[in-house]
Parts: sequence; C-alpha cells; structure tokens
Amino acid sequence: MDDTIQYSVLKFGGKSFSTPELLTRVFGIIEREFDLNPKLVLVFSAFQGMTHKLEEIAAKAARGNSDYESEFDDFCAFHIQFARQVIQGPSLNKVLEKLGSQHAALKTVLAGVCILLEATPRTMDYILSFGEFNACFMVESYLQSKMIPVQFVDSRDLVLTDNKFGNATVQLEPTKEQVKRRIYSMGNTIPLVPGFTGATAGGLFTTLGKGSSDYTAALLASALETNSFTIWSTVDGILSADPERVPGAITIPQLSYSEALEMAQVGSRRIHHNAIQIAADSGIAIKLRNVINPDHQGTLIGEGPFRDQRKMI
Repeated sequence: MDDTIQYSVLKFGGKSFSTPELLTRVFGIIEREFDLNPKLVLVFSAFQGMTHKLEEIAAKAARGNSDYESEFDDFCAFHIQFARQVIQGPSLNKVLEKLGSQHAALKTVLAGVCILLEATPRTMDYILSFGEFNACFMVESYLQSKMIPVQFVDSRDLVLTDNKFGNATVQLEPTKEQVKRRIYSMGNTIPLVPGFTGATAGGLFTTLGKGSSDYTAALLASALETNSFTIWSTVDGILSADPERVPGAITIPQLSYSEALEMAQVGSRRIHHNAIQIAADSGIAIKLRNVINPDHQGTLIGEGPFRDQRKMI
C-alpha cells in the first residue's frame, strides 16, 4: 500500500444503516470509497434508538422492575433478526455466535443490576457499549460477506480516557499513539471501530458523552493526520432550518469551525462539539454527507470565515 496516500475516515450514524435498504447504500458508499482509496477507517454508531433503549432497560432493572427482561429480549431479537436479513452463509453463523456471547454477557450484568437495585456510572458505560459493539460486529460480518477486507478493532485498544464514567475525558497524546500503532499495523485491512466508547488505562469501558461517535472519528482523523473526515447521515449536511418545520430549508454548503461550534452550543445535535473542536485544533475539515443522496456535496466545516461567502444550495 502506498504510504504517501492519506487515510480516509468515514463515520456512519445509527440512522444511516438502520434498515437493510440503507445498509445496502452504505455498502455502496464504502465500496466506492475503497476503489478510490483503500486506506479507509470506518466508525459506526449503535443502531438508531439502541443506546436509549439500553438506558431504559438498565433503569428498569435498577428499579427491580422485571419488565426489563422483555425489553432486553426485544433488544436481542432486533439485532438477530437484522443479521438474518442482511447476512447469509458462514458469515451469518459467525455473527450470530458473537451476538449470542454479547447478549449472554449483557443478560448477566443486567441481572446483577436488578439484584443490587443500582446501576453505577461505571456499570452504565459497560451496558451502553453493547449498542456500538453489536452494530459493529454485524456490519463487519456483512461487509466481509461482500468481500470488503474489514476487521473489527476494539475501541478500548485505541481511545484512552480518564475514569469519569458517562462523559470521560480523552487522553489525547496516548490515544494518538495507540491509534497509530494499531491502525498502521493492519496493512491492507480496513479497521472498523465502534464510536462513543473508550477505556481507562486499566481497560474499563468508558463512554465519551451522548452522540460522541463523531468525536471518535475526529480523534482517529487527527491521530492519522488526515486532511478531512466524513460524517454520513440521512440529511444533506447542515440545513438552514428544521425541514420538518420549514419545508424550504436548504443546505448550508460551508461553515467555519467557530460557526459550527456556535450551533452546537445552542443545542444543535448535528455534530458533536468535541469533534468540531479537535478538528479545528488539528486543521482537519469535516464533511457532512447523505447516504440517501451520496452525490450531494453536503456541508463542509473548516477554516473560515464563510458567513459572508455562503451560497445556499
């Protein structure tokens, strides 16, 4: 592989692959990007709504409410049924075995929460990690079945944090070193990394805050010294207004880092504020694209100001 070619980091939000049809679109994007540049790094969130579902399950278990068991069964069934819809043959058997192990471990910890009537922040981070890991195991098997040379990489081997469970602070320099060492060692294999999660120096699961898979992608892009990274969702970048309230909302083609941070600070959930900050600190552009409309240019966040130069699409 040409060492002069930069890595291309692609992050996919939970809604962007939440149906078999959307996952097929994601495969098409990855296949196209792989043809352009084989040095890909993939970051995936949990399936849409799964982190919230895990929070609800854990909360019920902590109250001693046995209803958590049926909701846990629903969580397991969703992933198993989705896998059966999109994967066949040996790859399906492989992922079903992984999901079975995952679900058995989750069942055990939830039973403990129900007995103790308590879910500590440390326990919650472990529970919430199952959303990202389940999704990544499934996507890994799906892409391998499509002959994409991808391999799951445990985020605990990459993202080092403190022990502030629930909203851990990343140790940037050790994280960069771990990312370089692990990713560079993989040669022609594409790393597939769960977002949102990291680990303490002792290997305990941590999470980086709500919606922080963007941050994971930014950390990887910074460590690998890329010029940009791409966040794929189901909208055409950042829009001028909420399209559900304003039918004529249009895409903003460019935003400066400071403008994007302003939007994040006033409640926009379009992109995680830490992702914007580390991109700004590293001089890395952020591209926001749409898996449903992949030829649309979307929004570019980078050096500005763009406020007076904007042309609405």
